[in-house]
Amino acid sequence: EDYSKFATIVKAAAAEETSDNISKNTRAALLESARQCRHLGGVPPIGYTVNEAGLYEIDPLTAPIVRDIYTLYSSGMGYSYIKKHLREKGYKTTGGNDFSDTAIHTILTNQKYKGTYTYDRTAAKDSDGHRNSHKIKPDPIEIPDGMPAIIEPALFDKVQEKLAQNRRRTASRTGKNYASHAVRSAASLRVAKPTPWIPLRVPAGITCAIPIRTTPSFLSRLIA
Repeated sequence: EDYSKFATIVKAAAAEETSDNISKNTRAALLESARQCRHLGGVPPIGYTVNEAGLYEIDPLTAPIVRDIYTLYSSGMGYSYIKKHLREKGYKTTGGNDFSDTAIHTILTNQKYKGTYTYDRTAAKDSDGHRNSHKIKPDPIEIPDGMPAIIEPALFDKVQEKLAQNRRRTASRTGKNYASHAVRSAASLRVAKPTPWIPLRVPAGITCAIPIRTTPSFLSRLIA
C-alpha cells in the first residue's frame, strides 16, 4: 500500500514536470514566432489579413475603415459621430456588429496600425479570470516597422495626444463635479435654524387647547 502511494506521487510529479516543460517550450516557440512578426492565432485586427507565411498584409477592403476612424478622430470628431459615420457607410466589425466605443478606442490605440508589431503586451488574467487590457507588461515585444502600416506614424501620434488630452479633460470635469457634489452634500447636512416661537396670550376665562407658545405660521392661520 505504501509503495502504491509512493508510485502515485512520483507519477504526479513527473506529469507536472512534463506539463511545465511543454508550457515553457510552447511559450519559447511563440516568442520566436513573435520576433519574426508572425500572426499567432485568433482573428487579425480589422484592416489586415494573414498570408500563408503567417505575416500580416493590408486588407484593401477593411483598411479604409481604420483610416476613416483615425482621420475623423484627429479632426475633432467624437465617438458618437464616428459610429454614425461607420453605420451610414455600412461598415461592420470583424464579428459583423456595429462599432462600439470600445471597438473604436481599441483601433485608435493599437500600435500595429502604425506598423509596430506587438506581442505579449497585456497582463495575464487575474485569479477571477478577468483581464485588464489597460495593464501593460513591463517588457512586451514591440518591433517598429515589423508589419505594413495602415496609418502614418505622425497621424497615429497625433491621435494619441488627442486621446490623452480628452482623458485629462474628463478627469478635470470629474474632479470639479465631485467637489461641487461634496459642497452641496455638506450644505444639505447643515442644521436648519429652529423656528422662532411667539408667546400667545389667551383672554381670561377662555379655555384654550392650543399651546401657550406657537409659530408665526400657526398664528397667521389662527387669526385668519
